[in-house]
Amino acid sequence: MNEGYLSFWIMIIAFILIMTGWAEYVGAGRSKLIVAALCLLVQPFHYQTTVYGTAIEIYGSVIVTAAAVCWALRRSAAGESRRYLLLCACLTGIILGGTQKLYRLDPVFYWLVPVADGGLLGGLLAAAFSVKAGHQFGLLLLAAIMAELANGLLSSGGYMARIGSLAWWDSFWLAFACARIISIAFYLLRASYSKLAEAGWRNKGGSSPK
Repeated sequence: MNEGYLSFWIMIIAFILIMTGWAEYVGAGRSKLIVAALCLLVQPFHYQTTVYGTAIEIYGSVIVTAAAVCWALRRSAAGESRRYLLLCACLTGIILGGTQKLYRLDPVFYWLVPVADGGLLGGLLAAAFSVKAGHQFGLLLLAAIMAELANGLLSSGGYMARIGSLAWWDSFWLAFACARIISIAFYLLRASYSKLAEAGWRNKGGSSPK
């Protein structure tokens, strides 16, 4: 599959859901669409540097998104919530980075493909840590950055960390879509259980005497 193909289709699906009234569940709004448009404009620009002998390539899109996420978390999340999300992002990033390193050492551990496996695992962890779309987005963004850095540092210069590349975005959007699907499914199950429990309580109580 070509790099960026998965991101394109997930974003198209998200846009359709937003236009049909599912914006609350998707976790997107007008400001987020503006940020997405800016990311598309600055995606071709990238900067390459070296950290502890590891080559790192940073794309403009991830810088714009990271700045928007930090600003949003600063305004919407309390200090304790921010520390919790940062801790969860670090744990998720370390797990994903170690998993990617393991895949590079021995392909026998592949389940689907490295991009898909990392995305599904990241989405599962994000859904376990938080049910809010904004928190999941920020958590996964920081985790994906940390995972790519960890993969590069653990490889001792044998791997270039490409933060914000099309393949990187494919894994990120797959993780976010997985997290939202799990959260929505959990919400629907909880709502159905509440309705069934309420109906059972009413039936148990019976009708009032006339």
